[in-house]
Amino acid sequence: MLLVQTGANGSQGTWSVQDFEPMLAYVTERGQMTKPLFDTMLFLPYGSVQDTEQGLSAYLQDLFAPGKQLSALNQAVAVVNQALHRPGYQEKVVLSLPYFAYGLIDFGAVDGKDVQFDGGSGDPNGLAGREQAETWYVHQLLDDWKKADFKNLKLVGFYWNEEQYRQTMPGEAPYIQFASALAKANNLPLFWIPYYGAGGVWQWQSLGFTAAWIQPNFVEQGQQADLARMTNATETASRLGLGVEVELTGIDVEHQAVYDSSLAQLSADGYGTGEASHAYYDGSKLLLTSERSQGSERIAYDTTASFIAGVGIHGGS
Repeated sequence: MLLVQTGANGSQGTWSVQDFEPMLAYVTERGQMTKPLFDTMLFLPYGSVQDTEQGLSAYLQDLFAPGKQLSALNQAVAVVNQALHRPGYQEKVVLSLPYFAYGLIDFGAVDGKDVQFDGGSGDPNGLAGREQAETWYVHQLLDDWKKADFKNLKLVGFYWNEEQYRQTMPGEAPYIQFASALAKANNLPLFWIPYYGAGGVWQWQSLGFTAAWIQPNFVEQGQQADLARMTNATETASRLGLGVEVELTGIDVEHQAVYDSSLAQLSADGYGTGEASHAYYDGSKLLLTSERSQGSERIAYDTTASFIAGVGIHGGS
């Protein structure tokens, strides 16, 4: 599952048909598609997208706009299906649910009424306001999805767009459980990708999540990264029934060395492809940039494709 960020940052947050093609299928340096790559796309907003009625309405408008984002993915799947001779294949899609933090003063108007999350007006935990906003968003999202009628895409879940459980935040547990129930009411699971050491990891199932992936947060440490972090993450994943996020933060030689080490350690710990589920974070289109590069900068794309295909990765330890 590849994380696809949209809704801001100009060209970095705008995905075209040509952008998606090498993410759906491995493309050789000569431009030939040879095998499937990512089978699931997780669409989530950049952090700069405001969690307000106005901000989220604009995000949805962009997400469902013709010729880009979801529409572009739908078209790209058709192209790849023809190239790989797989008629009828549908790419799986996961869409994000916003996290509304307690204390946000003014969300905006829903059904003609101003919604706030500050705990006032008989709503001490800001819970009723957050639930109202979440319900509004899910209805808007699913209505847009139904109208779009993407023939080559299949909606398979929602993603909770908050990387930790804030235990001390008023109303937090019932709010997450409400979102989970809202997803289930629409016959969809709720997914989660907490960061390394985040609150709530040990309670992920009781909080209401259907599946979760842990972030090792290893590669961003650069040359100072300790492989014990990767092993600790896989041990936690094994103990708690989690998948693991694969993370790429750069495509130069130094970043590649750390990335190779993380993939090698995942394989050594029994978390290679075929043994575990992976979510992939690549910043803003780093894998796409790598695919379009030559020499050492293309290695990140090739290495990722090899890992997904189940080919062993041998790195430093």
